[in-house]
Amino acid sequence: ETSSETSPTKAFHVEEDSSLVISKLSPLDAGEYQCTESTGLQRVLNKIRLHTLDVTAESGSAGVKLTCVLTCAEQCEENFNLSWSG
Repeated sequence: ETSSETSPTKAFHVEEDSSLVISKLSPLDAGEYQCTESTGLQRVLNKIRLHTLDVTAESGSAGVKLTCVLTCAEQCEENFNLSWSG
């Protein structure tokens, strides 16, 4: 459930086009999200599952060590692929 407040102190807000903007994403934001009509019908228009990836970097003599923590919404799918380049 979301609020349409656009206060800068909120961690999220809903844009005029109904886009949800999460300002400072954290593992606590992982989960199921759904968009519903604002009428009394509460018909679901769209659903998404949000996973988060928290990456920390540590510099050392051997180079940079990255530690990655993947938080799945409820559970990770069996065939889950994760890749990035940089």
